[in-house]
Amino acid sequence: MALAGSVDSQAARYRGYGQEYQQLSRGPFEGLVKSFDLGGDFAGQFETANQDLAQAATTPAGRCGVCILTETSPPCTLNGATRARDHLLVCPGGKELVGKTPAGFNIHCMDLSCDLLLEEA
Repeated sequence: MALAGSVDSQAARYRGYGQEYQQLSRGPFEGLVKSFDLGGDFAGQFETANQDLAQAATTPAGRCGVCILTETSPPCTLNGATRARDHLLVCPGGKELVGKTPAGFNIHCMDLSCDLLLEEA
């Protein structure tokens, strides 16, 4: 678990994704990232922040990013669509994820090696 003292230090927690954040609301930034890594094939993170953020990232080649909002999270905009807690966002390798998250968002993100996925899936 890591408390982020700045929007840039929070963005840097997503290794390999080239994550960039821009704070859109006023006030001091407070964020939290809880993460775990199960070797090179699977990693998971929970993230929250107290400010509105613009976010951009690109899923690395050979990887698949999967994000879902928690039950208590306000909706956010990802890749031009409003996402709520009943939406799952899958972002395959080489694809960009762009969005806006409101203060108090709570999101779970998984980073998977494509080797874990079946070709048929």
